[in-house]
Amino acid sequence: MPTLILMRTEQIIIAPGSLISGVLAIPDVTIVGIMAPGAIDHNTLYFDVSVDGVTYLPLSDMDGTPVRCLLAAQNAVTMDVRIFRPWWYMRLRLTVAAAASRRYTMLVRPAWGG
Repeated sequence: MPTLILMRTEQIIIAPGSLISGVLAIPDVTIVGIMAPGAIDHNTLYFDVSVDGVTYLPLSDMDGTPVRCLLAAQNAVTMDVRIFRPWWYMRLRLTVAAAASRRYTMLVRPAWGG
């Protein structure tokens, strides 16, 4: 019988005039998908990560390429589950300031299950 993996959603908001979202604590989960709001200011999302919730660094892959997600309004993207496993906190980063409050929905699942 397959193992049941409980998924849930978490909201993360980018305030008007900001380039950076609020913080999402992810010590026990990994992000498996992102859903964009009905309106967005730029289609490229970058990620900042932290192990202490104080010092944030841009997330890059092993080649030094920034991890990014290309999204359209009201679109969903699947993420590689391994990307966020080492990190305890994350936030979204834009290259263009949000014109209004933008609420992104993160689909998360237990980090070490299944």
